[in-house]
Amino acid sequence: MQVRIYLNDWFYNMGIVGMIRILEHAKRKGEDITFVLGEDFLEIDDKTINNFHNFYFDYFYDEYTKKEYIKIKDRFNQLKLKLDVDTIKEIEKFLLETKLDDKAAKKGFESEVKELLDIIKKVKKNHDLNTLAILINKIESLLKENDVIEKYALDNIRSMMYDNFFGQMSFLQKGLSNKSLDEHKQIMFKDFIKPLIVDIKVEEYLQNNDLNSLSSFLEKEQGKEENVKAYKNYLKKSKKDMNIFNESLCANSYCSICNIYPSFKEDFNESRFLILGVSNENASNFFWNFITKYPICNLCKLVILCAPAGVAKFDKFYMEKEEWWKRNFYTFVNLDTNLEDLFKKNESLKKKISSDNPYKEFIVDILEQAREESIWTLQNILFVEFNGQYQSKKSNLKYMHISKFIAKYFKTYSRETIDRIKNRKLKAELIDKILQNEDLNKVIFIRLKECIKNNANGADIYYSTLSKALLNCIKMKGDENKVKDKVYRAFFTGKEMREYLKKNKSENKISSLAYRLLNTAKVGNKKDFMDTVLRLYINSEMEMPRIFLEAFYEDNIDFETLAQSFIAGLITETKEVEVHE
Repeated sequence: MQVRIYLNDWFYNMGIVGMIRILEHAKRKGEDITFVLGEDFLEIDDKTINNFHNFYFDYFYDEYTKKEYIKIKDRFNQLKLKLDVDTIKEIEKFLLETKLDDKAAKKGFESEVKELLDIIKKVKKNHDLNTLAILINKIESLLKENDVIEKYALDNIRSMMYDNFFGQMSFLQKGLSNKSLDEHKQIMFKDFIKPLIVDIKVEEYLQNNDLNSLSSFLEKEQGKEENVKAYKNYLKKSKKDMNIFNESLCANSYCSICNIYPSFKEDFNESRFLILGVSNENASNFFWNFITKYPICNLCKLVILCAPAGVAKFDKFYMEKEEWWKRNFYTFVNLDTNLEDLFKKNESLKKKISSDNPYKEFIVDILEQAREESIWTLQNILFVEFNGQYQSKKSNLKYMHISKFIAKYFKTYSRETIDRIKNRKLKAELIDKILQNEDLNKVIFIRLKECIKNNANGADIYYSTLSKALLNCIKMKGDENKVKDKVYRAFFTGKEMREYLKKNKSENKISSLAYRLLNTAKVGNKKDFMDTVLRLYINSEMEMPRIFLEAFYEDNIDFETLAQSFIAGLITETKEVEVHE
């Protein structure tokens, strides 16, 4: 029987995209499966669903070994290149951080681990390079063991799903952490696949009006699943009358997401999707009229279970001061389009995710289309980012919508502004803030202070300030050329003042002057900022630039932007930066 899964909200679409990736992966590995991507649905057959638990874990296992386990092997290979007396410290650090001895011991390699630890003691005592070489070979042998690789893969998969998606549900229960890959597959089959197959078979018999076959099928089912017990009960009450059976079935709560299959007392809660779900009975104030039921069927449970395959993992490296889990986000692109386009857009983002600025590259790719079409596409795109930590009951969820003015900025000005920023952390953070429609002043002021402190070039600040000014101008439908001119003139004026101070052997005053101007600009104190600038120009016997008079009127451009650009010029060597005049 063919089963159709229709597009829905973003978290459900994420599961559909994940399901397609899993099926595509199985097909590449030679599995004989077929599926159809319709306009707004994915169609698969019950035979494919019956083996889906195998396809599911094979996908995540291969994804892990391709992207994560290879990092452990590469790190070990670096150790092999350096065989000297200090290598033993690196080996101990490697074992501590990768937990190789612990994982190997849990997979039945206790004697090998004991021998490995004994060799480490000998090497530390005798500093013998031959013994060190034996140690390296022992570690290499353990890293090649399939059971050890499997343990690494499952621990990584479980940790990712446990913290960010499902918590302690089904095969993610902590007591099952040492189960094998095959055992995980069987647990998934029992909890997700088998109940769904029963629903599909029952639906097929009902469509064919074949109560006799339905009766025979249910009599053979020995499972204790909630839906099997319910179906048998309905059949018993119906006395093989199809109308009575259907009435009993319809009395059940149908799925709130797809409205195709009954839910059999199953609800959408935190174990179905940690980021959106809640503990329903304990959070009645979250629900309309305090009705805490949000029924979900076995099909939708399986679709949402595929959500981890539908995302791309994104490390926001600029958030280095945050806890590790807050830096790693899972991102998904949702848009009102057909399923094939939705899938292709998410594949495109996934391929770019290893770059510093995947969102920016993704947006620029779309903007390569015809202008009107690309702007419309971006306005209908929703970027979703989330992460979580189940144990502490914390999670982050961000929605980013690409407005028309942001789309125009990236299409028209990104190459001459933000692309020229050399500091990759600053560039990544600015793009993040732009997409979230947040104020850029805080980021720019922090980076400006760092530049002054470290005597760094202010060119990045100029391009950051120009980006902010153009974004605001496009939003307010101002004169973009005038804004570009004003920001440049403020920057150039700052450079001229720097050259004057250097020429008159007052270069040591630049840093303190920049700090003083920065502090007044941060709090929006125009009076003290202008007093400082005015005294500076009077003492230097230079004509006061007209750009500072314009700062008071804020025509097309704000005071903070001009101040930032002037200070950036003040700390920038003329020969070190080229700007667009």
